[in-house]
Amino acid sequence: MAGHSSPLAQDHVVCEFCKASNAEYLCKTCNDRVCGICEKVHHNIHSNTELKAARLGNVQGFCRHHSGQRYEVCCYDCRVPVCTACIIDSHNKHKMVTISVLYEEDKAAILGDISEMKNKIYPEVDLVRQGMMSVLETIPSKCLMVAQYLKTRAEKAKQQIEQIFEEATSQLREMEKQDVQTFTKHIAQIDDMMSNLNKTTSLYESQLQMRYESDLILFRRANPEMSSLKAIPDTLKYSPPFFKGGKSDKAKLSKFFGELQVSSIKHTKIRKIRQKSNRSQARVALVSSLGNILSIPSSKSPSTGQAFSNPPSRSTSLTKSAKSVKDFKRSYSVLTTVNCVSPQKAWISGQHPDIKLMDLDSGECQGIPTECTTSGPSGMTVDKNGDIIYSDFEEKSVAKLVTGSKDMVTLFHTDWNPKDLCIGNQDEMFVCLVENHEGKVAKFNKNGQLLVQFVLDAEGNRLFEEPSYICTNLISDICISDTRKHAIIVLDTTGRRKFEYRRSDADDRHPFDPRGIDTDSDGNIIVVDYGNYEIILISNSGEFLACLLDRNDGLSRPCDVSLDNENKLWVAECRSGKVKVFQIFS
Repeated sequence: MAGHSSPLAQDHVVCEFCKASNAEYLCKTCNDRVCGICEKVHHNIHSNTELKAARLGNVQGFCRHHSGQRYEVCCYDCRVPVCTACIIDSHNKHKMVTISVLYEEDKAAILGDISEMKNKIYPEVDLVRQGMMSVLETIPSKCLMVAQYLKTRAEKAKQQIEQIFEEATSQLREMEKQDVQTFTKHIAQIDDMMSNLNKTTSLYESQLQMRYESDLILFRRANPEMSSLKAIPDTLKYSPPFFKGGKSDKAKLSKFFGELQVSSIKHTKIRKIRQKSNRSQARVALVSSLGNILSIPSSKSPSTGQAFSNPPSRSTSLTKSAKSVKDFKRSYSVLTTVNCVSPQKAWISGQHPDIKLMDLDSGECQGIPTECTTSGPSGMTVDKNGDIIYSDFEEKSVAKLVTGSKDMVTLFHTDWNPKDLCIGNQDEMFVCLVENHEGKVAKFNKNGQLLVQFVLDAEGNRLFEEPSYICTNLISDICISDTRKHAIIVLDTTGRRKFEYRRSDADDRHPFDPRGIDTDSDGNIIVVDYGNYEIILISNSGEFLACLLDRNDGLSRPCDVSLDNENKLWVAECRSGKVKVFQIFS
């Protein structure tokens, strides 16, 4: 027989007579391979013998170990094609199968790998990339929010703090540059991996077009699996920089301005990624773990000048250094209010007739009974003399408890059921009133005389649905938490609505559920979000500033909050009946 070229040649077998046409028949007498025309001539050569010719089937490649020998069968134990000599040399007693059997198995495996790369690995890598891109796009806006807060603090300090402000903003810009570079580099690595996946997929698909089944089997043996390609890359968890404000003390200018905390980026393993709906693709699961980021609030509505559109609802605290100071034991089965009277003491009330004084140093509680006969005070505040003013929902009354003598005096009765109340800057009293799913806020003088009621806005629409918590700030704005309307409503001294704040309902959040409310020395509003286990901070113009505390800080159903003179937050937890104290601002 004629000699052969490369043992892995993929050309059709040429007729060994004419050397021009492809072989179609195999002579069983001499094993020559001939074309259809030469088969008749070849028949004459064996005129004295019976010609046993068979149509040529699939022709395999040549054995790598035995020159001139074609693969005949496959060793199933070693999963390689073998020739007759291979069986004798090293595959004796091994299980043999036809080449087509192993070919079909390896073909199915490669098709499975291609399907996995196309339908699972690539989409999951693409989701990781989408999440990284979404975070990358927010980095400048997050850093801009911090820059705006820095600017606000700098304007208050004016020229005295200008140098510190410039240093801090420069440091922030450098953080932003480094963070963007880090994300860009990591996304480039993911792009390289996605490119490799595409190339490997194309290579695998090309193997399915090989003329010799044996070569596909050899390729599969040389590439048994794709473990390096199946590894989903790490994502980067981004914690943006945040600004920690200091005390307003000219003697300690640097401490007043605060300290810029650096951002952080962490590699985070992706445990499981699910294909999101079109609405949620921008908020893939890994981006939720990348949440807790400062967001830039939107401006006033140009049409009304009152209602504000919502910033993204999840934000990291400006005060990452917030720490737990005290966790009091359970005081009531259900706790409703807390009011600080000093950095060490606060009055609390719940669904019980008495009122208790909490002592931060000793951790003890001192109880004083009230005349509430059902579920305890529906609201409570403390006047400038240290006496307790509380409301009785069922009796529709407001009473005073003189703490020194423990005398009880009913100040006045209300037409609707009173809820929370507070004392204004001119010793006036503001009371939240509700009846039949309607609400209003009434203003009384210190003698209990009704001065004015706030019911409708300038357009004649009802201001409230169920005003439940109330306080005033230093410029005498009236801040109301409306639990049924899911909003914070702020009025000026004349009762005109300045703004109405709501938070958006994201996919992974409960509706905004405002409860207890207080203000800081800058007039910013501290609000309890009961349904989302959070305490947030909004500005005195209705802009979202920060999430001060959340369930990661150990909050469980907070319902009221009070800020003392040392910038500690006293938080009342409704269901646990506990009071927890946190150091928020340095």
